[in-house]
Amino acid sequence: MGAIDMGIALCHIAKESESFSFAKESNAPERKGCIYMGTVV
Repeated sequence: MGAIDMGIALCHIAKESESFSFAKESNAPERKGCIYMGTVV
């Protein structure tokens, strides 16, 4: 249960948010063991 389906999570956020924004930044933050997919604002 440690895995999260980010597509479903983003869909829920977008549906309920009035100002949803998703962008892929060129200078992505780095975190060991993680893969940067984008930024949600």
